[in-house]
Amino acid sequence: MVQLLLDFLGDISARRTERYPLLQQCLIDNKLIEPHDSGQQDPVELLYRLFQFFDTRSSQVSLSSLFQYKTAAATVCSLCSAGGQLRNTRQSETVLTVYPEQLRYQAVSFDVSDLIATALRRENPIQSFCRSCCRSSHSITNDRFTSMGSMFAINIVWSIENFDNGPPQLKRCDFAIASTIELGANGDLPDRTQAELAGVVCKVGCTALDGHYAAAIQEGGNWWMTDNDQVTPVRNLQAFFEKGRLPVLLVYTVTTGDDRSPPSMLQPTQSRALAVEVSQTAQTKLSEEERYFMVMERYRNVRWSDPTVVEPLVSALSTETRLSSDHLENFCAILKRDPPLPGINKKNVDCGSGVKIRRETLYDRFAHPTAWWTSTICEIIGTIAKNMIETRDADRIERGLSNECFVRAIPLLSTLAPTTGLEVIESFCGTDGTWRTKRQCGVVYPDGSHHFFTMAVFGPDKLVVTYDGAGGLYGSGFIEKFRERLRSRLKWELEAGIASEADCCGWLVSPNNPGMRDRIGWIAQEDTFSCGSLASAAMVLLCQGIKPSAEALLQVSGRAESRKITPSDRQCLDLRHSMLGLFLSWAGANVRSDSRDHWTKHDAVECLIRQIMPYRERLDYA
Repeated sequence: MVQLLLDFLGDISARRTERYPLLQQCLIDNKLIEPHDSGQQDPVELLYRLFQFFDTRSSQVSLSSLFQYKTAAATVCSLCSAGGQLRNTRQSETVLTVYPEQLRYQAVSFDVSDLIATALRRENPIQSFCRSCCRSSHSITNDRFTSMGSMFAINIVWSIENFDNGPPQLKRCDFAIASTIELGANGDLPDRTQAELAGVVCKVGCTALDGHYAAAIQEGGNWWMTDNDQVTPVRNLQAFFEKGRLPVLLVYTVTTGDDRSPPSMLQPTQSRALAVEVSQTAQTKLSEEERYFMVMERYRNVRWSDPTVVEPLVSALSTETRLSSDHLENFCAILKRDPPLPGINKKNVDCGSGVKIRRETLYDRFAHPTAWWTSTICEIIGTIAKNMIETRDADRIERGLSNECFVRAIPLLSTLAPTTGLEVIESFCGTDGTWRTKRQCGVVYPDGSHHFFTMAVFGPDKLVVTYDGAGGLYGSGFIEKFRERLRSRLKWELEAGIASEADCCGWLVSPNNPGMRDRIGWIAQEDTFSCGSLASAAMVLLCQGIKPSAEALLQVSGRAESRKITPSDRQCLDLRHSMLGLFLSWAGANVRSDSRDHWTKHDAVECLIRQIMPYRERLDYA
């Protein structure tokens, strides 16, 4: 049998199948498969039978030991991630079983790395008390690889959908099968432990009752598809997954340390770049509802700050920091007066980091709601957010705290260049691959649209989300261009050797339309001039690690998902006043620290300064 198996493997690349009947009969004679007309057997069941068959006949190396991996469990608090001590209990397995249905955010799309991470993670049903954060929660147990065999097998179990007028169907979805998996991310393994794809077994057919299988095997540097006794060369894995083939068994070879070349030495090849296309090209057409579901399931897994601890710096209904309209109008009138009143002699108000605004401009930009579509105000708020997060990051690093819930602000983003389309991508991604480990946001200004919205890139979650109150009404085509440029960027990183296929597969860019806006809970813009204030507010909330939502800005409770939330005129005004207070509390500290300036001595200004003091306290706390 061993000789027949080895001979058949060599026959594949030679496209000869003479030994196939002999091998099939040998498997039948040893009761490893049952004889029937189709000759098809469950591949995972056959693999386990082969383990038992060879293990009982070998006195030296068993077949199962080649596939055996060991894990140890670590339990952490789901709220603060404290804990992590490995238990003494260790498990040995030969095949890792994964379930796409368990990936909430991947119910219609997945990549292998996410499946592995989910299979190794489980939530404990009983709550326990955490001594670190002094709260009770369902703890999380993570299994960690502690050793790997020379082979690694993954069994993908697809869920079944039942229909009244037909046989049960397999629940199909998009998938990305990376040819290389970094195993070190899920275990305590030697440096550069990777798994290289060697073979794939697929189930052919749509119904759960179909029992036909085909396989793709890498031999001689090429991929070959075997279907019964037919051997066909395939140009790449994407071609193999056509015609309704769903992977059920993946077999990888494991390499460690010096067994392979370092990532930087990998040569760019077309087959590696095509791994990105597999994750971007749908194996089945997705409806709009399926795309909403895919984004929302992944978005729900994004980690945010505790809303009971972190208070939003901007809010439309925060009465303790609401600015008086009368005081604001008096203050703007004082700033606008030319020549200025005695004591108001500073031409520019310093916002920090070299960004200044003229006192006349301050009136023009803040006093009139229709002026919020200009870029000046978004740049100012962006600077405040950037300064805020840099100060907070330095403090948290000094105190040894985590920053994973917070988002880094970047400068105002211009439109995609008509020729290259890379401006926004370069702002987010920089020149290396570290952006994939970060969470970033920025206000986007599509050229010619006179419109602002905020984009956030959640690198660890492989997710890009747009916060657009207009729901994509303006700047048509921008998201499609961004998605295409992102795909090009990932392919470039893959070919340049600074990213693996697992890093580049499975990225998701949310649609920008009213349906997506309502599902993520963002505010609907009904007027033509609130886009700047809403985009700036979303950026500030993201920098605080707060999920941008109507709950955060409008304090709407009990909001049903997909329900449209439209602010009133008063709420829009209060939101603009809230961000003006944020600006003044930041700039006012610089102004008042200058002994030569006495612009705060006027009564109206003094009243306004007293009103914005709570902002300063909240800013310091943030």
